[in-house]
Amino acid sequence: MPLFAARLFPQVDAVALRGVVNYLMATIILDKINDDESPQGAKVHADLFMYALSTAGAEGSSAAVPKFQKLIRTLVSPVMDVVGSIHRSAFISANKYFSDGTIKEAEERLTAKRELAKPTIESYLDTRRRSVGVRPYLVFVWAMVNPEVPKPLDDVSITTMEEAAEELVIMANDLYSYKKEYEDNDVQHNFLTVLMELPTSPAANLQGAINEAATLFESSLKRFNNARSAIAARGGDIAPALERYAQGIVDLFVGNIEWSLVIPRYRVFDNEADREKRIMRT
Repeated sequence: MPLFAARLFPQVDAVALRGVVNYLMATIILDKINDDESPQGAKVHADLFMYALSTAGAEGSSAAVPKFQKLIRTLVSPVMDVVGSIHRSAFISANKYFSDGTIKEAEERLTAKRELAKPTIESYLDTRRRSVGVRPYLVFVWAMVNPEVPKPLDDVSITTMEEAAEELVIMANDLYSYKKEYEDNDVQHNFLTVLMELPTSPAANLQGAINEAATLFESSLKRFNNARSAIAARGGDIAPALERYAQGIVDLFVGNIEWSLVIPRYRVFDNEADREKRIMRT
């Protein structure tokens, strides 16, 4: 996790990286514990997570506090110092979006078992936008590069950059984790599987799905770059803050890819020869 945090935020100091690592641990715990939960159980954990986050740093008795909530609260207490008071509200809102996503995934797992439902690209991305948890990290980015500057609200170009970044992370995550999920017999909720199972998809096999995902990835990257250019062209007093934010987002999704390629967890490449030739075997 320290390597992951350092790749996501290559320009920050050790104090900020520690906050990110703590937050990573907290969100991984919520995500994993809700992986096998019913919708009702997932909601219980999501609510406990949000309560722990929203009360982090507050004084109070720890008596009769559930162990899960106590653990999350301990982890996220230093995180709020990294976020800062100006951005705390946005961070809480972004985490509500993420925690709700873990509930939605539990609901969709139940629906899929009952109805054998197949998601569309749109429905899959809608759920994954929530559960992938990019939005809290976007708040981290803004808070780190613009600690004293409130983020502009309702800016179409900023929203476009953020949504495109979410898509880039989702597609990269699903591509590089596919091999592990395939070996674990757990590819049902992977973007490549969604592409292969669409009736109108040109992806008739795994290679076709990878090619189609690459095309969609390039489309999202183009949307990101176009929005970034539109912001730069506007100029104004806020322009330097927005450019710092845009570069921070690039560090975020590029760092995510770099980390995915090197960690043993995903086993993307079988050996160095495959890595050099970019061959992923299943």
